[in-house]
Amino acid sequence: MLDTVPNVRTHVGAGDVSRPSSRQEIDAIQLNSLGRLIPRNRTTFLHRIASRLEEDFFGQSFRKKVRFLSFASRWALQRARLKITRQPPLTVAQPANPVFRVAVDGTGSLGDFFTQMMFIQEFYRKYGPMEVDFYCHQKKVDDAKFIFSSVNFIRNIVSVNFLPTLERNYDLIIYIRYLVKYGIVNHGRILEHSADLLNAIDVAQARFEPYHFIFDSHPYLDGVFARSISWQKMNLADAVGSVGNVPVDRKTIPFLAPNPAAYAALERFGLARKAYITVHDGFDTSYVPLGSTVTKCWPIDHWKSLVALLKKRLPDVLIVQVGADNSRRIDGVDLDLRSKTTLDEVSWVIKQSRLHIDGESGLVRMAHALHTRSVTLFGPTSMSFFGIDDNINLTSEKCGDCWWATQGWLSQCPRGLPTPECMDSITPERVADNVEDFLNAQHPIRYRSEQLALYGDGVAEHLSGALEEMFKSLHLTAVPISRHTTNLESGIYLHASKQWEYLKALEVIESMSAELGRPLKIADVGGGRGALSPYLALKGHDVEVFDIDYLWDHGGDLGIEHRFQKWAAKNGLKCSYGSLFNVPAKSGAYDLVLSVSVFEHVPHKDFALQEALRLLRSGGKLFLSFDLAVEPERIEDGLRVEIFTPERLQEAVASVGIKQIDLSEARIRQSANRIQQDKVAGIPIGMTVASLVVKRD
Repeated sequence: MLDTVPNVRTHVGAGDVSRPSSRQEIDAIQLNSLGRLIPRNRTTFLHRIASRLEEDFFGQSFRKKVRFLSFASRWALQRARLKITRQPPLTVAQPANPVFRVAVDGTGSLGDFFTQMMFIQEFYRKYGPMEVDFYCHQKKVDDAKFIFSSVNFIRNIVSVNFLPTLERNYDLIIYIRYLVKYGIVNHGRILEHSADLLNAIDVAQARFEPYHFIFDSHPYLDGVFARSISWQKMNLADAVGSVGNVPVDRKTIPFLAPNPAAYAALERFGLARKAYITVHDGFDTSYVPLGSTVTKCWPIDHWKSLVALLKKRLPDVLIVQVGADNSRRIDGVDLDLRSKTTLDEVSWVIKQSRLHIDGESGLVRMAHALHTRSVTLFGPTSMSFFGIDDNINLTSEKCGDCWWATQGWLSQCPRGLPTPECMDSITPERVADNVEDFLNAQHPIRYRSEQLALYGDGVAEHLSGALEEMFKSLHLTAVPISRHTTNLESGIYLHASKQWEYLKALEVIESMSAELGRPLKIADVGGGRGALSPYLALKGHDVEVFDIDYLWDHGGDLGIEHRFQKWAAKNGLKCSYGSLFNVPAKSGAYDLVLSVSVFEHVPHKDFALQEALRLLRSGGKLFLSFDLAVEPERIEDGLRVEIFTPERLQEAVASVGIKQIDLSEARIRQSANRIQQDKVAGIPIGMTVASLVVKRD
């Protein structure tokens, strides 16, 4: 019955008063495609080839037939080459007592991987510890490594060609195709690991069942799925969280830790400390279009007109083009970086950009993970499904959302138009207006230092019992300042020097809480399993810890991270993976940001400082404590790098507009002598600890 749906292009003339709307036309085309697709899994490969020939070859012009044959030839050669070069299957022997092991089969490319990162990070947060291997298309392994390799519980990124051979080495396999499907390999191991997980999978499987056919037909019915959930006001992230039964939604920010050393690219390209916006015209680098048209790309003349408008309206803002070798050159840009950057380098370019302009692409997802807003142009793909709430999402008022209406939707407009009406109708003037309005609404943020303290400086007398209360409430053994203490049951620890640092932080917290008349919303950047944030959570503050390495100092006890996370979940402390250089949290969301004894472990401290300050609301404060020395070269040992000196500290605060920090060498030496007299553990001769409070005006 569905095969009898007419091709509306043959029935509608320019003057036909009964002409359907573009939406009706696309829906009819989608129904026609669906009718051909339904028997797909019950038919032979030759039948499916015949269906594709009927749509994209027979009845087409000679030129389009040649393009189709060229594409088919390339596809056949690629398949043959893959079979010839495919490596023999890998085999892995399971240990006698394996840890809980999960394989994630993630389809798609760079943009899809960010969605899959959201799922994996929240799945691990709820059900860790575990070891995860990520499988993807062999051409996308490098893209996947860029996102996943910095996460310590993701062990390997592997070509999906090997998964069928290796699947018995896992306890659970998770397939993500916008929809989430669980494949249980070992029920007993899952039950042993977490009964809650087994129950959650049961719920997820029931939610998945109505979408089974859509999942099995991926990607051909993805557009149908996107429209089917739009009435529920759900987007891609909402759907992944709902069907997968994990706490992911449109507010979730994916974890991304770009290599800080790649920041050097900004210096190399002359972009450091410059005001610029980025533009991108491109699509999936592995896709080979049938012809010269890629329907989701904005017309190149529109890009050229936009650049001319922006240079006229915003003469002080540079325009930087990013992208790969399939991106077309945009005339008029100030800097063309196509194919000149690694993913780590382009991530820093986009992170420091004031705004990113793009079609719906993987770089928009990257910009979201890097907290850079985008102007996103939606044509054939669904804005309600792919749109990110914080972005400026522009759609056509005439047509659009024909994603997978036909199998060749990305190469040819499903309505047969030579130029896709959806993208063409988004005018350069409309985009320029939105860019100008956004940039003009931004105002410089100013910071000022409030207090710089060194070890030995006094602490408010009424806080003298705070440490005893902390030890008691967290079940830590009370120790003198010269020692460390750890609760092995919860994983919470307190290092010796932090006893002074925590008291200085509590001074700020108590003052702010009294001033605001409420508990504080606090981000602890790099806090790991340190005692301060658990204590503050017990005191009623809303605290989230961001760290990459909860496993530091685990002493061989690999389960200590999980015990810490379980304690945190029971006591109102949220723990998230996050790089100091790119914290997965919304800008301007916190009253107070803590970073206690972290900066001495990382280079590029000015970048980390800028990132911590990004999190502050107006009037919020950063409490920063750190190692300090006059002669750091005698102390730096790999664990401590680029230790702050007065000069280095001044350079770091100057990067955020703070002009002067009053700190003498004599004062540092006096404090370093005092910390040695107190025999504080872990502090080498010639070094001390300091704290700095910075306020956002």
